[in-house]
Amino acid sequence: MTQLNNDPACLDELFRQHRQGSSRGLEEFTKQLCDVNASIEVLVTNLSLLRQCVHHIDKDYEYLVKCLLKVCWAGRDDNLSTAYKSFILHLVSAHSYFVQLVLARMVTKFLPQCEAANSSELALQEEIYRDVHSLLHGIIKMVPMAPSILIKHVTTCYPHKSKATHVHLCYVQNVLHLTLYLPNLRAKILELIIGKLVQIDAMVTRNDILHSKQEAACEDITEGIFEMEPVNEPTPSTDIENFSKRQDELMYILFMYIHDTCWESTKPRVSPMADQTGTLNWQAAQQLYHDLIVVFDRVILPTHALCHTQFLMFYLCSFKPALCDVFIDFLWKRFQNPNTSAIIRQNSAAYVASFLARATYVPATTVKSAFDLFCGWMHRYIDSQDASSHAYPDLSLYGTFYAACQAVFYVFVFRCEELVTLRKGHAWLRSLNFQRIVTCRLNPLRVCFPVVVTSFASVTRSLQLAYCYTVIEHNNRNMIPIATESNASPNGVLDSFFPFDPYMLEKSERFIAPLYREHQLRKTSPVEENNDEDDFLHFSVSPGFNHSCIISPAQDICDMQMSI
Repeated sequence: MTQLNNDPACLDELFRQHRQGSSRGLEEFTKQLCDVNASIEVLVTNLSLLRQCVHHIDKDYEYLVKCLLKVCWAGRDDNLSTAYKSFILHLVSAHSYFVQLVLARMVTKFLPQCEAANSSELALQEEIYRDVHSLLHGIIKMVPMAPSILIKHVTTCYPHKSKATHVHLCYVQNVLHLTLYLPNLRAKILELIIGKLVQIDAMVTRNDILHSKQEAACEDITEGIFEMEPVNEPTPSTDIENFSKRQDELMYILFMYIHDTCWESTKPRVSPMADQTGTLNWQAAQQLYHDLIVVFDRVILPTHALCHTQFLMFYLCSFKPALCDVFIDFLWKRFQNPNTSAIIRQNSAAYVASFLARATYVPATTVKSAFDLFCGWMHRYIDSQDASSHAYPDLSLYGTFYAACQAVFYVFVFRCEELVTLRKGHAWLRSLNFQRIVTCRLNPLRVCFPVVVTSFASVTRSLQLAYCYTVIEHNNRNMIPIATESNASPNGVLDSFFPFDPYMLEKSERFIAPLYREHQLRKTSPVEENNDEDDFLHFSVSPGFNHSCIISPAQDICDMQMSI
């Protein structure tokens, strides 16, 4: 084995000999570096010598750098960690060629080799991650082009969906940690993580989650009654359960990230919601909103029928009324912009409706302002279309108008009691002229989702704001299937997409539950109670659910009454 005697001149001589064709000495030195049994003292000494001879390590010695990048250095010893980081920083400073190689290797350190089995293994993993982030931070401060290279490798190394959940969690936590010293990359990092989360969200529907929970409940009941041979092959329900659990854990991490970014507290954390009464860092909240709304616009808003990812915005907007107002304003501008695609405009209306209906922190005055905007737009739309000879119910032509109508109908069912109790509330509601909207030639009661329509009809009749049942009965008698290419069901009815339908992920639900409004049963007259069509008022969930999949005593009673 080559002895260097802690003398940089000896290592200089090895490099000189290698350039002259005698590579034996340097190869022996490289093997010594790669020896997994090498002592920490030997590694520290060799790294120190290499740091002093870093000017020799150019492109021709890429194999040597690759060997050094395989050295297990993080989380082992403070002296080794210091020597290694010092060498790498000198290397990338002297030879920018190796920045790509070094950053790619450091990002792979975010992927754990195995799941921590106990507290000591978990502490070791955290120490490794701290050393890696410390080195990355140093490289970024030294090499201006490092951030743009780093984000490419972060994207490339993102674990495939087939990887275990703990791998995804470790990777996401480490990538989010990058935003602490790379704030300019936060929007891209959030877009990457949320984009992957949206893929999982789109794979697992509400009915899938509900069915999985029902199967789990049945297994608990039958456990011990029937002895079954274990089956090792994965089933679709198992995949759904795994993806649902992964989504729950990732949503929890992102909720915690949003919370910790925006709230300051000197007290130790007792629970995830314990610091909600701390001090809001308004500037940090504004900056995070700016980054998240970009991701929302690019990734979440165009994706139809998501279940949970959008609740990140729901949670952030709860921090201050100003965030709530700018979010609604953003959606309104997307909706009323004629240059925006029809799908985005319809989704924007659905988001406004579901947000106003479900968020407990949205005051009735904000709902009133939104109603003024939407109803004013709807009346102007009717003015421009009603006199036309082509004005007839057609979802493919007037989908945006029907989306606005459904939004108003839906929110009104949820918030009618609060709106009525506003100062001059009933007079203001009459000024919205619901009767003209429901009786116009575009006939929104025919196209909007039937459960929303019948619920709206019930409420407006009791408040004497509009009478819809004549139009509904006429539509029922003259219903002819309509073929459309819009966002509709096969029978030409507007889709029942309400983004903030009840949250179904158990662990992360604690962030949403205190902010969420369930539908409250409204006191009805005996006539209304016997109206079989008002089934929406018998459920504490919105029409986004498939009612046939919800098993509850209330539904059983309702079904019995209808069968009689």
